[in-house]
This record gives sequence, structure tokens and C-alpha cells, in this order.
Amino acid sequence: MESGLDRARRRDATQVIYDLLYLARDKVTKTQMVYRANLNFHVVDGYIDFLLGKTFITRSDDGQRWPMYELTERGQRLLALLEELYSPSLLSYVKDKSGMFGCSRRIPQSPL
Repeated sequence: MESGLDRARRRDATQVIYDLLYLARDKVTKTQMVYRANLNFHVVDGYIDFLLGKTFITRSDDGQRWPMYELTERGQRLLALLEELYSPSLLSYVKDKSGMFGCSRRIPQSPL
């Protein structure tokens, strides 16, 4: 998944988590998360609570006007796994005319 935060389609929870973790690689405020991930404050609050509770991000208030959120080591590992999950080589399934999905290029097809 690219860092451009695809706004053209509806995202599931895992994709939103990926976007927020990606943004938190550098210290980021809640407002920056809202605008860059194209979400509203109410939705972002729920995700921040979840990510803080699972220790994927940390909140720091050290002398800044607004709290900043930053990726933890555990969050970096999850982000790497999600990047692998959303990599184009794993998502290269093609739909043929019958509506069936073909094999990914990473999985060799059986000679049968």
C-alpha cells in the first residue's frame, strides 16, 4: 500500500489502522491524522484509543501545545506486516471473465 493514503475508495478498519500507523512514524497530532487520513475526529478518537491500548503508538505531551502521537517499536512491526500484506505482489490476483480469481504471481500454478 502506498503512502498516498488512497481516498478514492472506502477503507476497512485494517486499512485505516495502516494509514494511522504510517502517519505516526513521525510525531503527529490528532488534527494531522484527521486531515491526512481523511477521517473525522470522532472516528480518529476511537482508533487512537485502540492503538494506545495495544501500545502501537504512544502519546507525548512534553511541552507542546497539543499531544503528539508516535509509533512504538511494536507499532513499527505491525506496520511492516501490514505493508507486506498490502504489497502489490500479494494483491496481484486477477479476475477472469468467469468471475474467478487467478493465482498470484508469487504462487506457482500446478501443472495439472
